[in-house]
Amino acid sequence: MGIIKNDQIMWVSLGYLFYSLAYVTTNGVLFYLFKFVIGKPSEFWIAGAVATVIGFVDVTTISNLEPVYSTESALCTRSMLNDFSLYYLYCCADEFDLIDHRISPFQY
Repeated sequence: MGIIKNDQIMWVSLGYLFYSLAYVTTNGVLFYLFKFVIGKPSEFWIAGAVATVIGFVDVTTISNLEPVYSTESALCTRSMLNDFSLYYLYCCADEFDLIDHRISPFQY
């Protein structure tokens, strides 16, 4: 087993294994949410589209903000904005009609 003898390859491979496991698990839970909680499995593609757009915006803004702010400062600012937007979404969830309250995951 050459991968165990080469520490550099082993740790990169182990990190990618954990990343892949977390990615697959997150998508499974998100699909469960769309299917049984929200009740709209046909709109699961929206989650992927939103993640793609956010990823593109994220990558371009961090490279453009690097000369102005430090990387840590920009990351902290974006994290705070994300927290505030999620809090706003949580407070206004009834107005957006995101969850169909008639469907329960425990009805089966």
